Amino acid sequence: MELSKWMTALREDEFPMLSGVTYLDHAGTTLYCRSQLDAYHTELATTLYGNPHSHNESSELTSDVIEESRDLVLSQFNTDRESYSVVFTAGCTASLKLLGESFPWSSSLSSSSKFTYTRDVVEAIECGQSVFCYLEDDHTSVLGIREVAMEKGAGIVCFREEDITHRKGLLCSRSDQVHHLIAFPAQSNFSGRKYPLQWVKDFPSGKVLLKDCDWLASGDILVLLDAASLVSTSPLDLSLFPAHFVTISFYKMFGFPTGLGALLVRKDCADLLQKSYFGGGTVAASISRAKFHVSRPIVHERLEDGTVAFLDIVALRHGFAALGRLGHNMEWISSHTFSLAKAAYELLKGLKHYNGHPVCVLYHTNGFSDPTTQGPIVNFNLSNSLGAMIGFSEVDKLATVWRIQFRTGCFCNTGACQSSLGLTDEQIMGHIKAGHVCGDSMDLIQGTPTGSIRVSFGYMSTMEDVDRLISFIKECFLEKKSAIPIQNQAIGKANTSSPDDVSACSVGDDVLSTGAKVTVVSSNSQACVVLLEDIFIYPVKSCACLKVRCHSVAAVNSSLRLQNGQL
Repeated sequence: MELSKWMTALREDEFPMLSGVTYLDHAGTTLYCRSQLDAYHTELATTLYGNPHSHNESSELTSDVIEESRDLVLSQFNTDRESYSVVFTAGCTASLKLLGESFPWSSSLSSSSKFTYTRDVVEAIECGQSVFCYLEDDHTSVLGIREVAMEKGAGIVCFREEDITHRKGLLCSRSDQVHHLIAFPAQSNFSGRKYPLQWVKDFPSGKVLLKDCDWLASGDILVLLDAASLVSTSPLDLSLFPAHFVTISFYKMFGFPTGLGALLVRKDCADLLQKSYFGGGTVAASISRAKFHVSRPIVHERLEDGTVAFLDIVALRHGFAALGRLGHNMEWISSHTFSLAKAAYELLKGLKHYNGHPVCVLYHTNGFSDPTTQGPIVNFNLSNSLGAMIGFSEVDKLATVWRIQFRTGCFCNTGACQSSLGLTDEQIMGHIKAGHVCGDSMDLIQGTPTGSIRVSFGYMSTMEDVDRLISFIKECFLEKKSAIPIQNQAIGKANTSSPDDVSACSVGDDVLSTGAKVTVVSSNSQACVVLLEDIFIYPVKSCACLKVRCHSVAAVNSSLRLQNGQL
């Protein structure tokens, strides 16, 4: 069966929720399939699972499934228990928080003179201080570690890819008394840029350094790999790139369960992780009347507070089974999703207004030439024929009418957002003073975008999804002719009922890009007859539109004026 027919049948059978919907937010969460849920529900309905901390039959069964699930996770990334431990958490963010709180930050500085943001860390190293180093393109959940690290006296360095230099010659001996942590994403959740996994080995070995950061030549360098975005559509081989710590969320991979992730800890550094809080089965012994407790020696038993989400863990094997059964393998998923993203990128790049001005501003530095350096994410904004930016909230509202779903904003990646949009620190502070916060609909401030539009693909995505997106942008935002002067207008009522017909039109000096459709019936140098067919109003953010059934028209100087999409 050819791919298109197979994919159509797959979507009808396994993803009935996609009927009539173009879903392009797989980087937010990919979708669960029907057979995956059916198998999971059948298992819960026919199998008794008890609390794994008990010792009865159902509890022992639960413990067995949990351990089998750890092996499944390790197998997915081509490693095993000899090399890694799997610590189940509430998600990638919880994994990062756990690592930040349990990492052995060292500091000899007093609380009043804690080392803060600087590129010169000589003082920190001389004082035996740890340093937390993170890529600007990291998720805000990684940035959160810096606050914990600073509280414990660690130094902070934020770097860009261009700051990395290659070292010549042999590395001098390192001290293992001070531990530094370098964090970077395997794949940017903003642009889909895949960063070199070779860094996992080159940072600790000293083959790569950061410009003006000689501290990398001393101390013990540990690497944190945020793999949540990458593993949703690409393979990760930890036998080739053995990062010390890896964080993931399972809903990014197969949609369900949510609220479950993992911190993968390399065995040779597991004993470094210690935390103050303990709860549930994380202790081997404790005394209520005295400050005494003994933590369990195995890393996942020591770090998994309380009872793990065992029924969610039961669901993992059904998720992995569905991924293998429907997605073939991660190499196929990577190739399929990359091809769709590349097609979308090229089509968006080719859209031009009547005057040759591009419709899309694309935020990608390396294009889509190689799936090893680019994932299935396309990030962009729209602009009109004069080059003025169109707010992403406006685009999002019209996409809702078209039943197209993507994500807008900064996607919890403020570093990549700031860099891509060319925003200064002062501009961002000005945006905050103007009332803008992450996740709101304030998309333009003084004509400058505060975020962007992100479309992303999963293994159940098709070329029809790409075509629908392009049709939407062409119909609603591509200007096909210059503005036409309007005189002696005649206004009539047309019989259109589908919100899918909403389009952007140029009328006079004003661009009507949302809320109404204007059709030019006839025109010449003296007169132009237009029909105002429909008006759509969006009274509540992110909710569906209301269609205006009747309206009044006021004449100004013997002509009808249309301004900002309003009569």
